[in-house]
Amino acid sequence: MNEQFYRLCFHMRRTASSLRSKLFPFSLNKILESANDLAATVEEIEEFRELDKRLQQEYEEHIRSEPVLIPQNTMYFGGGRNKKRVNFLNADHYRAEIKKAYTWAISHGINVFVVNYSKPIGLLALEILLDLRCAGETFRLYTVHTAPVRYIKSYRLIRETDIEIFWMLSKCDYRYNRLTTLEMFYKISSRVGYIYNEDGIQIEETNLEGWDDE
Repeated sequence: MNEQFYRLCFHMRRTASSLRSKLFPFSLNKILESANDLAATVEEIEEFRELDKRLQQEYEEHIRSEPVLIPQNTMYFGGGRNKKRVNFLNADHYRAEIKKAYTWAISHGINVFVVNYSKPIGLLALEILLDLRCAGETFRLYTVHTAPVRYIKSYRLIRETDIEIFWMLSKCDYRYNRLTTLEMFYKISSRVGYIYNEDGIQIEETNLEGWDDE
């Protein structure tokens, strides 16, 4: 109950901050009114350029380190049918089912998990897998999202804050950037041997048969 209360307070503060920025926008013209302000702005621009350069280098390194999935040892956690979705009422049931799916996966040589955290079942799976890693389990954990963070659908009554989401993502081994439909197919959908969603575990026979023909 306290967790939901603090989450609600965070959202209220963030909404108030957003309204203030819209009602009282920062004016760049005020900075440019004096030579001193202009000089300070030039220095800031140089800092921003240097920061942008470092971010671009980090982004390129991130792309180069992108993992290549092997269907035989990879399971994907994503959404199932729209009419059958995890929520705050049945979360405990799916929490137990996800743990069973993990145990089954490990026993079948699966040690790479890709989680679509923009889906409620994926978000719940991400939390559970991170807890398992903290408990000493060893496996690779990658994340992907099919919707912007602000549109992530949670199983909770009050959804997680952006900070909470980013904190979980920072603990994963790799985070796929927002993929196009084709990229999602070629990099993930066609390269996972097993899928878990609200309907249970599905085995992707086509991927398992043809993965080494490339």
